[in-house]
Amino acid sequence: MNLTPSNRWCQDGKRAIWDGQHRTFSEEISTYVSPMVRRFCESDYLSTSEYHEFIESCYSQVNELRDLIKEKEAEAKQPKKGIWA
Repeated sequence: MNLTPSNRWCQDGKRAIWDGQHRTFSEEISTYVSPMVRRFCESDYLSTSEYHEFIESCYSQVNELRDLIKEKEAEAKQPKKGIWA
């Protein structure tokens, strides 16, 4: 699995912005996690509803991460206010 952030950096140069990483995470869920969890379902370790709930939770976490990154990017672009600007 490739979980390495891209080389693009935020304006302050202190943290990486993971461009398109949410797409990579979604692809990895589809490619690696979903088949494994589906096998648990097929082996009766999980019910179908548990399988769907877990996979939905995985994608929800990816979407939440994407939204948080967008928020941080927007904050970084806003001009600083106050006497320290």
